[in-house]
Amino acid sequence: MFFVIIYYVSLVDVIILTFDFYRFPKDNRRGVWMQAFGLTEVSDWHRVCSRHFDPEHFTSGGHRKMLLRNAVPLTTEK
Repeated sequence: MFFVIIYYVSLVDVIILTFDFYRFPKDNRRGVWMQAFGLTEVSDWHRVCSRHFDPEHFTSGGHRKMLLRNAVPLTTEK
């Protein structure tokens, strides 16, 4: 899990948000994910934020939520 800190211009308010980040698949789903974002290439360092998936794209596995294999990211954040 990563923590993202967003500082407003005034630097008065600090919001701490938690997100999960997912790698692009290495199989044929990779092209579908790339097409969802209009990308022509991605590296192994590219990630997709969990906010680009609907809640039904996840399943709980113990203490951790897991992305379903057939999940396709949305172009806008939820």
